[in-house]
Amino acid sequence: MKNMFLQAAAGSGFGNLFYFLIVIAITVVLFIVFRNLILWYYKIDVISKNIQEQTEIQRTILRKLESFNDDQKANP
Repeated sequence: MKNMFLQAAAGSGFGNLFYFLIVIAITVVLFIVFRNLILWYYKIDVISKNIQEQTEIQRTILRKLESFNDDQKANP
């Protein structure tokens, strides 16, 4: 049993590096695919877009209210 582990560890360095890079690349691709799938399923991207639009609308309303209040203070 010990000999098997020693043989596996004594493999060529380039081959191990190549397989390691392949595994990392496959892991990254699967992560991106599953992440996009989960975001699509739960509509998180749409929810995020809607929140950003609502925030911009609220900022516009706030600017108009502030300018209205400034006008009221200037012209009592």
